[in-house]
Amino acid sequence: MRSSFREYGLTALLPAGIIVTTTANGARFMQNFLEGMPPVVRDADLWPWGWLADHPDLCISGWAFSFTLPGILLSHEFAITLPAAHTVSKQRFHGYFPLLGLAARSARSFKSDPAIPAASH
Repeated sequence: MRSSFREYGLTALLPAGIIVTTTANGARFMQNFLEGMPPVVRDADLWPWGWLADHPDLCISGWAFSFTLPGILLSHEFAITLPAAHTVSKQRFHGYFPLLGLAARSARSFKSDPAIPAASH
């Protein structure tokens, strides 16, 4: 029997990490905005954990950023991936995107998955 955490742990931790980090950054960006400054004034604005520990009540101001940024990125990814899945045959789908094609060729060169077909040029 497989461990549920091994099977679904990373899948659950990744969105949780995205929400936590984008909320923290969004809160810091919002505070800079309210003070009339650009979003990133210092390098510490990109890693705002110390600031957030000093001002935990301002964390709520990062929610708008936390849901907007991943929403935009996911919409973009779905807009590219879903039409491609319908127009490209499943065997050649990895060749449609350069990065996926590179990953498939690398896997084939290491003999990790013999089911991946060779890319035709």
